[in-house]
Amino acid sequence: MLREEEKNNEVTPLTDGVSVTVLLPMRNAEQEIMRCLNAIMANDYPSDLVEIVVVDSMSTDASPDIVRGYIKKHSFIRMLVNPKRLPSVSLNMGLDAAGGDVIIRADAGSVMEVDYISRSVKLLRDTEAVNVGGAQTATGVSYLTRAVALATNSSYAIGDARLRNAQKEKWVDGIYLGAWWRETLESLGGFDDHLADDENYDLSFRLRRMRGKAFYSPALRSSYRVRGSLPRVIKTYGGYGIRMARAIKGHPDALRPSHLAPPGLVIMFMISALLFLYSWPAGTIAPGFYLLHLLIASRRITRRRRYQIAMPLVLFTLHLSWGLGFIFGIFRWGLPRRRTKTLLKAMAGRGP
Repeated sequence: MLREEEKNNEVTPLTDGVSVTVLLPMRNAEQEIMRCLNAIMANDYPSDLVEIVVVDSMSTDASPDIVRGYIKKHSFIRMLVNPKRLPSVSLNMGLDAAGGDVIIRADAGSVMEVDYISRSVKLLRDTEAVNVGGAQTATGVSYLTRAVALATNSSYAIGDARLRNAQKEKWVDGIYLGAWWRETLESLGGFDDHLADDENYDLSFRLRRMRGKAFYSPALRSSYRVRGSLPRVIKTYGGYGIRMARAIKGHPDALRPSHLAPPGLVIMFMISALLFLYSWPAGTIAPGFYLLHLLIASRRITRRRRYQIAMPLVLFTLHLSWGLGFIFGIFRWGLPRRRTKTLLKAMAGRGP
């Protein structure tokens, strides 16, 4: 960590006195919160222009005590308590308490690169973007979590993996975490605190509706550590699918062809199972092609044989979990019919 006197630089033309609040929602993060805070504090942005607002959602582990230890040593760190536990409520509480001109979101499991804050401020100043973000790299410490991280970082995973590790700057629909001028968030009324976990999807859509642009830069880098066992991975990705279905219910135009692929895979396996009862060759054709796809993808993801062995199972788990979660969400909240028909026609080559 940089010494305090090294970080308290004079205001430079790059910063121009722009103050920053890092919002950090947290719940039961005792394994990660120290890495997260240390990375934020090690950033090269002048420390007298940065504050960290941690919002704890009634953690039952030692993470609040860990944060209190930091607060005793650093006056620019504060902690609020969110009894409702929802991340969107935590973010709004932090926004209300924020004093910075720029708001940067962090997650307790994320680790920012040393220039993350300064690059975020520069991008907001130099572009017309109302939201900026960058590359997200998964890491792991065990055989399973490393395999999941390799899969997640590839273009064969679920969702916006191509975006999370894209090598070129581009305008995008939405990004991981995010950085905004505070006045932008306040003009939107903050995050929708009626939402459980899909507040980022909702915010990105509302920004697009007001013709606000989101900008991705690969120079903005952060990482996060994959946690848990295979059941936890299944629960996590199933939750991603459920949250996406709910987000699409509120914002039908957010539905993309990539969202229909995992539930389509689930339906394909169901149909194949029925076909197998009548003709086993017919029932194995589609799953066979999918297995071939997984084997090819595994070789492209990693050349290390020990991970190639597990990679087909990991990819299958990610795809199936997300697809089942999305289908569950559809049964609960429905699917926008008009938008779905438009996408299916486009995917079939007949045009929207």
